[in-house]
Amino acid sequence: MTTTIKIACAGYPVSQRTFQGRLDAVELIQWFDGLPKPSTLERWVSEARKDFEFIACAPEVITHPQKDEKQSFAHRYGYFQDTHEVHGAYQRAAVAAGVVKARTMLFRLPREMGANPEQVDRLTKFFKKVTRHRLNFVWEPPMNWPASLVTSVSNSLNLFPAMNPLAG
Repeated sequence: MTTTIKIACAGYPVSQRTFQGRLDAVELIQWFDGLPKPSTLERWVSEARKDFEFIACAPEVITHPQKDEKQSFAHRYGYFQDTHEVHGAYQRAAVAAGVVKARTMLFRLPREMGANPEQVDRLTKFFKKVTRHRLNFVWEPPMNWPASLVTSVSNSLNLFPAMNPLAG
């Protein structure tokens, strides 16, 4: 079995052309705050070399609580809640991932998301309910989650854990 390792970076720290000439993939971190227009996504694909890979980043309205008190529905977002808002955000992200031909979607969990049965239950319901659209799901659990729980959740939900090797 051959393993391929691709080197990527979160977002474009330099011009897209320079970046794609040096690395094999990019994590579309700007998706965390909102999805670009379809025309922007199509342009990115048309300008990328054939073997370049885009990694979709799940929008924060799926993963993180929203603190905008002016928004009356803010409480219906984040923490993988089983709401129309969260599932709608995922569907829009999955469609965008299809436009850039992403094979992977990354879900970054908030640092404050507890390693407790309620949160694990939310993750379980979310990942069992959504259609994967041929996407591999990678999740970045909070650093304070026990390794045994990360392994258990990863195995039971068919998720690939991502860890920052520089974060201790």
